[in-house]
Amino acid sequence: MIAAALSAILPDIAAASPGDRPGLALSAVRDNTLFESATGDLSSGIGPACFAGDNATLNTRRGLLYFDVAGQVPAGSIILHAELWLHVSSVPIVQSRVVNVHRLLANWGEGTSSSPGGGGAPAALGDATWLHRFFPDSLWSSPGGDFAEVASASVAVPDTGMYVWTGSALVADIQSWINGPATEFGWMLRGEEGVTQSVRRIDSREVSEPALRPLLWLELVPAATEPLSWGRLKHRYRR
Repeated sequence: MIAAALSAILPDIAAASPGDRPGLALSAVRDNTLFESATGDLSSGIGPACFAGDNATLNTRRGLLYFDVAGQVPAGSIILHAELWLHVSSVPIVQSRVVNVHRLLANWGEGTSSSPGGGGAPAALGDATWLHRFFPDSLWSSPGGDFAEVASASVAVPDTGMYVWTGSALVADIQSWINGPATEFGWMLRGEEGVTQSVRRIDSREVSEPALRPLLWLELVPAATEPLSWGRLKHRYRR
């Protein structure tokens, strides 16, 4: 019934999900990487990858993702479950390293810079950088970005492959964006910082293979379906 309701309410959005489960799959509409730099002039707005973690010289990289949840999910919808699917395409050492997802607290940009590797490229107009939300004029409150200190989800990433971030805090982020669209700024990807060669290369929305691009999968009850109390929802969708 949920999938049918989604098809009726959102005819322009493909109702799909990993593993052919009923749900709604959203593609990222912006991504970027913050490359640690005293001058704040490195970025990769349209590069094929985002990076999270520290390189061999302990320079930090932090990935940024934005899905426009509030613009694609009907207002008033209730999120039951969420999964963030990311493909890790390169690691410097095969060793378990955690990648955390943090809710961003300020808006940021994706310019035309492109870096295929983890070194970054010269920032273009409107890019997010280590110092800037929008290069070259708008700054973060703190170098390295403005984000919630407590992670919304965490996953150990030992090697290349597809990984899934999920959990109640991730659901809470998404629900808050639906309820208050002005607060939606996306997520930051942080690796194990202060650890040499902890960086992970994560395919971005610009990577050539569509199946490897960031994907947010949602199980939800659209606002237009029958009214349900929280008690009935918990009973109906108990996992």
